[in-house]
Amino acid sequence: MLSSTEFAAYCERTKLSAAAVDYISAVRSSPPSRRVGDNARCNVCARIPSKKIGLTVQAESRTCEAVFVYEAELSSDVLEIWDQPTPIQLRRDRGAKGTHVSTYTPDYLLLRRDGPALIECKTAEGLAKKLADKPEDWNYVDGVPYFVPARTAAEKIGLPHEVYVTDDTASRYLANLELLHAVQLSQPVAVSDANYKRLLERLTDSPTIFDLCSARRGPEPAVIYALLASSRIFGALKAQLLSQQDTFRIFADRAQADEFQEHLLQTYRTALDESSETDLAALLRATPAALAHATKVYEQIKEVLDGKRKPTRNDYRYLRRLSDPEASPGHPLAACLPDYRSRGNRVPRLTPDQVRIAQDVIQSHWVLGRCKDQSQLLGHVDAACSEESIPKISKSALRNMCLKIAPEQVAYGRLGIRGYHAARPPVSAEHATVRCEIPGLISHIDSTQFDVRSWSIFKLSMFCEPPWFYVFYDEATDKALGAWLGFGKSDRFALSLAFRDMGARQKRVPPYIAQDRGGEYGSTFWEQLLPRFNSAKYSRASGAPRFGGLEETALKQINFRIANRLDGATWADQHSRAASGNKKSRATARLELAIIIQEARHFWFDEWNKTTHGTADGCPDDLLAQGVQEFGHIGHHVTCDLSYLIATSIPVDITLNKRKGLRCGYREYWSDELNAIRRPYKFEETRLDPANPSTLYVRCDGKWITTHSRDHGVILPLSDEGRFFENYRGRSNSRTARIEGRQSHERIAKRIEQLEASAAAAAACDEANRGTANSTTPPASPSIKPQVEPIDFDQLPDIPFLP
Repeated sequence: MLSSTEFAAYCERTKLSAAAVDYISAVRSSPPSRRVGDNARCNVCARIPSKKIGLTVQAESRTCEAVFVYEAELSSDVLEIWDQPTPIQLRRDRGAKGTHVSTYTPDYLLLRRDGPALIECKTAEGLAKKLADKPEDWNYVDGVPYFVPARTAAEKIGLPHEVYVTDDTASRYLANLELLHAVQLSQPVAVSDANYKRLLERLTDSPTIFDLCSARRGPEPAVIYALLASSRIFGALKAQLLSQQDTFRIFADRAQADEFQEHLLQTYRTALDESSETDLAALLRATPAALAHATKVYEQIKEVLDGKRKPTRNDYRYLRRLSDPEASPGHPLAACLPDYRSRGNRVPRLTPDQVRIAQDVIQSHWVLGRCKDQSQLLGHVDAACSEESIPKISKSALRNMCLKIAPEQVAYGRLGIRGYHAARPPVSAEHATVRCEIPGLISHIDSTQFDVRSWSIFKLSMFCEPPWFYVFYDEATDKALGAWLGFGKSDRFALSLAFRDMGARQKRVPPYIAQDRGGEYGSTFWEQLLPRFNSAKYSRASGAPRFGGLEETALKQINFRIANRLDGATWADQHSRAASGNKKSRATARLELAIIIQEARHFWFDEWNKTTHGTADGCPDDLLAQGVQEFGHIGHHVTCDLSYLIATSIPVDITLNKRKGLRCGYREYWSDELNAIRRPYKFEETRLDPANPSTLYVRCDGKWITTHSRDHGVILPLSDEGRFFENYRGRSNSRTARIEGRQSHERIAKRIEQLEASAAAAAACDEANRGTANSTTPPASPSIKPQVEPIDFDQLPDIPFLP
């Protein structure tokens, strides 16, 4: 980011007007004018950490605006990029209706070396629609698209306005830019001048990455990616994928790379499309059943051609196709494909006017939910036909037209977004999520609630709602990176602990994290945590929830497995009775929370990560290890130090008690370091450690101080339900004595108790695993360990009960 002196020199060098300087200064000194993605139904919104300005940049779509942000971040010609700048006023002349005045917010403000510019991002399809719907506002000038009202308004303040358009290469270009941006934000491999010159000498024949790295004394792939990110070597980023190292070619000159890229794109775009009528296009469009039918028919025709048998009546039709002199030469298998288009009556029964009226009525009444019965809909169509003196259409024709409308589109018009989700059909895992081919690049976090029916047998069910599993998965390998168990649907504490578990197991944080629309993912804590580790956030569209993937299958599987083990499958198990000694199961035992945690960890990290899923080339652990060898370590390396613990702790509100210290959730925190600070205290920020709720981090006078609860460790020797019962007594007495601020303290106090329960259960699980690893006897099943620890209330201080 430019300093004030550098910005003043930049304005003087580019000869900006006073209005332009004031506008850019206001944008640089203020937050974005709006928050994107809160109501997005079809877009994958992103929060991308920017190295240019040291802040997070918003992108409202992944295939257009995110591509522009990554391209600007990797460009050496761009100095700063600012999202959602200050709105400008547009004036449109409506003739007799007067002048229409409105506000317009550009997508980005870009500070290039040769001057600033306001940017509007559009896809090729979106731009074509704008040109067709509003030709007076959108047009081409010398082959360059312009938004005329915005261009006119920007010229008044002395700034140019540009339209950035993405074409059909956006998917490949985005995948490459994501990898290069992650390499740029991480610690790239240092390349000496001698090694760089030696590498340039090998680029005379434009070798592939695989040939270059597999040669004698060849560089590592990480070196190639670092040089590509710094624009010291070049490639066809819009035409080839960096993940395909055996085909991606490297060039020493940008012009050669651009020429090769244009040649490849022209080859792709001149390939056979769906409207082609050649034999090759017919074979490519054929279904597996049609190809099987054609193969079977061709084998029978070959017997006729070889003279082994006489042709049948059906064979003469295919022989006529093969011997047709007017047919273009091609593959003989295409002549044996079934021609379904020549069957039946293809003469349309409806006139163009009837089709137009029916489509208009279906859109206005059927799709929007105003009409729910087809008989009633037919009445509206008949009335519209009578107004224009057009013959009426039949009910069967209208029914066929209604069947062409997607069911989820009709459900959205009737029931809103919930009806859309309920009516949407399942899709394959390939299209149900943001996928990538590079291990460790993109991860996905998902959560599921533990079975409510099984949770009722736990003693903790009297104090807590059923827990939730939070799991991080790698998108390329489906490996479970980290997991934790929390209480509550939108639990920031469990999210933080799952993040810590991922850092402890992988020692790295992925550059991109995809998530759903949960409340915990939209919190200020989560949006501040990811940029701390240079991680971008992808928020899935609310209109396209993620389902059908392997991760969702894993969550269902572990939930069913634990519920089946705890509840049992027999009548006696379900009624907590034992029909006989042989049928007695774990469902009748007194169970611990540690059982759920141990079973979940065993499933994710011992079974799921070590099992090959589907047609993969190996288990997730092997695939991730192989990806590290091919692409190097991707992501931000983490170390469990004090700054890491503070960054992953949850911000909380505290009150200062002059006699007992810092009060948070009926607990008092203090440290001897606070005694040395001059009063009155000015606490800038306070964070509660989710792994150890007895620790509170306080920032005072620019310094972080670690404080501890005065009563920590008093109730830890108790069992889970004993701890909750004792805390409940303490909170009940405090509620009667302290009326002020009761609700906020009650909420955080309950959350602290839940954290202590999950932390104690996790510690017991770790202790059991260490004991199993050190013992020589076979380990016992984690699901049959009963809770036999008694509750000793004599070791607690005397706290009177409520009358």
